Amino acid sequence: MKEVRIEKPFNLVMKVVDIDDVTPSFQMDIDIKASNAHGSFTFKDSRWIQCSEWDAFTYNLSRLILGEKRILCDVNRDFQLSIQKLNKEEYFIEFVNARTDVTGKKVQFSVSDVIDRDALVSISNAFEDFPRWWHMLMVRIGH
Repeated sequence: MKEVRIEKPFNLVMKVVDIDDVTPSFQMDIDIKASNAHGSFTFKDSRWIQCSEWDAFTYNLSRLILGEKRILCDVNRDFQLSIQKLNKEEYFIEFVNARTDVTGKKVQFSVSDVIDRDALVSISNAFEDFPRWWHMLMVRIGH
């Protein structure tokens, strides 16, 4: 199954549900569950992500330099998952999703936390283990 699963600092599951080899991009169902002392929150939606965005986000994710920030966005830029190195041992992770409907009403969901190096490596491994079928497609068409 083509998916990414993260358990800390919040539960995140991203599953591929459709592929577009022409763009190239893929659609993912995104499911996030987060909780704190004030309650729990759940977010579910579906987003299209360009393969090049995925590659840029995941490239050497576990080797961020101080101040560097990686952002994974959907094609409409409504969804963002970002990770930034704060100092030698701490990283800031944030998920933000915002949508505006045709009437102009905006709904936004976000969750963030500070994580340590071990959590970053675990997250990085989850993304690196994700199959990248588009790399083989590019080789076949000569790019």
